[in-house]
Amino acid sequence: MKRNKLLCIIISVFLLSCIEVHGQTIEITEKEFYQQYRTATQKGREISSRSVTKRENFRDGILSSKEEYIFAYLLPDKKFYSHKESFSDKTQTVELIQIGEIYYCRRNNEEWKQSKNWCAGGSAFGLPNKISSKFTIEVVNSGGEKLKLYQEYTTYKNTYSPNKDKEGLSYWQKKFWINEAGLVIKEESENGLIEPVQIRWRQVETYEYNPKDLKIEAPID
Repeated sequence: MKRNKLLCIIISVFLLSCIEVHGQTIEITEKEFYQQYRTATQKGREISSRSVTKRENFRDGILSSKEEYIFAYLLPDKKFYSHKESFSDKTQTVELIQIGEIYYCRRNNEEWKQSKNWCAGGSAFGLPNKISSKFTIEVVNSGGEKLKLYQEYTTYKNTYSPNKDKEGLSYWQKKFWINEAGLVIKEESENGLIEPVQIRWRQVETYEYNPKDLKIEAPID
């Protein structure tokens, strides 16, 4: 009898802990999801910040390359961007510094050169033929701080794939965490095949706000 009572107490404590950490998951609309994301990221642009993104790319389910993006913004008008991509046999990098309207660029640690515009490229990602989507919000506890965790899970048919006739549905999953100050502090994204199960890429992005060691200066006069 005492053993059963002790077991019930342990289970109760565990359940209370889970409720405190995970809270209640509530389904929201796509509009609410992206409105919260835009509001939080816009607020982040009003503060000096630095973000680091680590990405893994896969080919036929095997890791093919790794990438690291760093973007820093120092008020009022200084920016730093870098992109490093590592393959099995080589690594290539591109860096950019913007001071006001002046740009400086370099590749693979060569000499810095002044440029008239943005010289670091860019990327885009779209979801053709979306099948279904689910958006949720949940309050979680991380290191004693309450965060809002937003999640999206979307399925779609990748009609741009060269193997589209053989592939089943694909998935896109996105998560982001907003702190009590209303700022995004972390993002996670992943993309791949549902049938057959196969990941294409995944990435994790972390944010710092007003980092004390952040300095951005012109590399050449």
